[in-house]
Amino acid sequence: MRANVRNAAFYLMLPLALLTLFGVRMSSQIASPTPPTAVTTASLPIDLSVALVETTMRMHPSSKDLGKWGYIPALYLYGEYLVYERTHDPRYLAYIRSWADAHVDDQGKIDNDIHALDYMLPGNLTLVLYRETGEQKYKIAAQTIRARLDSYPRTVDGGLWHATTRQHQLWLDGTYMSMPFLVRYGEAFGDQKYAYDEASKQLLLYASHLNDPKTGLLFHAYDESGVQPWAQPDTHHSSIFWARSIGWYGMALIEVLEMMPEKHPARPKLIALIQQLVQAYAKYQDPQTGLWFNVVDKPSSAVTFCQRIRPMLVKAIAVFCLSFLLMKKATFT
Repeated sequence: MRANVRNAAFYLMLPLALLTLFGVRMSSQIASPTPPTAVTTASLPIDLSVALVETTMRMHPSSKDLGKWGYIPALYLYGEYLVYERTHDPRYLAYIRSWADAHVDDQGKIDNDIHALDYMLPGNLTLVLYRETGEQKYKIAAQTIRARLDSYPRTVDGGLWHATTRQHQLWLDGTYMSMPFLVRYGEAFGDQKYAYDEASKQLLLYASHLNDPKTGLLFHAYDESGVQPWAQPDTHHSSIFWARSIGWYGMALIEVLEMMPEKHPARPKLIALIQQLVQAYAKYQDPQTGLWFNVVDKPSSAVTFCQRIRPMLVKAIAVFCLSFLLMKKATFT
């Protein structure tokens, strides 16, 4: 079963990685889209993830310059940690630690309030740094994020709001910002039962509000109150299938399942969601380029082309996906 999950991981992460690496076709290309320039294998570095890490460290010699406490630098740095696990290059761990130390003081206090799920993702770094160094401040910081879940605002049925400024709203990407951290925390500190039960609850609850049986895709957001202008009158979900948010959700499924016990009762339902998404991605893949549109089911719509992807997010997702896939390569069947 786990081999099947890892196969699904490849197909779910590939669209997200390709979409962010190569971007989306812009409005000037709507009339006659041009396929991306071919990249030959010979022109690529032997180890893409190492090349990305080395390039980033040359561009930003101080990891503090990557930015404040948040998911973009933290996702990139977690990807760099996966490269470190493969290569054991001490410079990589020192780089990660330098960024974390800029935001977590000696008493374990984080310099940012956890008022959005986006600010939970950096907790993954506190967990690996505690494991690598044994320093209590990283454990305290991780405990702070875990404790925030106990008081964090939720919908009536228990879904975590995307942010305190996004009242009553569930956004697909929030599942990846929070749930992989939670299950890793559970494994690290003996909180497995709560972690897996809560993670599966959130993943299934989000799907219950955002799943579209007709396409097999998931809508981007849900507003319990129904007051947002994008909320559909009858369902309260948005009308857009956003490729990256579906990718975040797929990655959350994969990472939770990678750690979840085989006999957990929610496991079959989560695997069914992965199977559904893989089939849907196959259906909506652009036959001309092999890529996916930003708005997955609307290749002819202007909205498909208008969004530019921030370079740091491109690098963050790319290095994470490449590192993950390289580490799991031997298990793919």
